[in-house]
Amino acid sequence: MIVFVDDDRIYIKNYLEELSENYVVHHEYSIDRAFEFIIDNSENIELLVLDMMMPSGDLLKDKDNDNGRRTGNLFIEELKKKIDLTLFPIIIFTHVNIQNLPAIVIGVKIQKLQKEDFTPYQFSLKIKEIITPQYK
Repeated sequence: MIVFVDDDRIYIKNYLEELSENYVVHHEYSIDRAFEFIIDNSENIELLVLDMMMPSGDLLKDKDNDNGRRTGNLFIEELKKKIDLTLFPIIIFTHVNIQNLPAIVIGVKIQKLQKEDFTPYQFSLKIKEIITPQYK
């Protein structure tokens, strides 16, 4: 299963539809719901796709998320406290300039992809490359 965490309901619709043709995709708009879902289903997750800029939700309300710009990083840090994040790869899929992204949590396999660089079809090919065993 691919877990896609992004508060955008419009822009990523085509990405979700494209991925759903070949994979089971679970989409969460809220990091609070996503956090619980990922913890409860970590053994069934093949890939986590995470936006960088999102509302902080209750999970991160007391953290300095730089007006949402660090939500993705902080979310990964919180997940790392609860589950083994080496169980599945993580993609940061964002509009934020990748070169300007802050350092990502050490010890976690993460790829950063710019949303503007991938059509839904191209993104699905990249996902296949990442989670298909022959490519590992």
